[in-house]
Amino acid sequence: MLTELNDATADSVILELLDRDVPVIRLDPGVDFPDAVTFSAHLGESAWWTGSLTTPTRWLDLSSVRAVYRRRPNRHTHSPNLEAQEARFAAREAREGFGGVLANLPGCLYVNHPDANRTAEPKVRQLAVAAELGLTVPPTVVTNDPHQARAFARTRGQVIYKPLNHVRHLTPEGEPLTIWTQSVHADELDEETGAPISAAFADLLRRGA
Repeated sequence: MLTELNDATADSVILELLDRDVPVIRLDPGVDFPDAVTFSAHLGESAWWTGSLTTPTRWLDLSSVRAVYRRRPNRHTHSPNLEAQEARFAAREAREGFGGVLANLPGCLYVNHPDANRTAEPKVRQLAVAAELGLTVPPTVVTNDPHQARAFARTRGQVIYKPLNHVRHLTPEGEPLTIWTQSVHADELDEETGAPISAAFADLLRRGA
């Protein structure tokens, strides 16, 4: 089970698995590795990754894993004890090494495989696939041209602005600045930035809402 610490859904799944006598190991790769988790993986004549993984309370034979539930793991973070360039290198190596092995264990059911998640994640792809499958997709524009954005909004009176990706923005004090899905009118679109961000959104950013 790969997820963050405060995940009620994961808690429920783990309790159900334990009721069925299914052994479970839970960890958050981005937080627990490498400080609280050690692992060694080997590739030999079998052409499959083998080895072990150890947490503060569990030991795992990698060849015994039959399912990986990837819920909401945090991204590998930069170590504060390293210089910026070294920290980025270490985070990438952790992601590619530790994450790569966990994503390529033999005979595993993945819910969902990270490669499948990455393929399905882009919203522009989601919309196109939905339209191809015959689902009703509302008129949509993706642009950095404020004139196009205002013209699009004026033809409909009101539109919904939605970020293309979830990025966790924080102030230096740790206050959240994330922009959520919001309704916006044509006259709220910002002319100075050249991007479809309403004055209301800018105000949210300033206030840290």
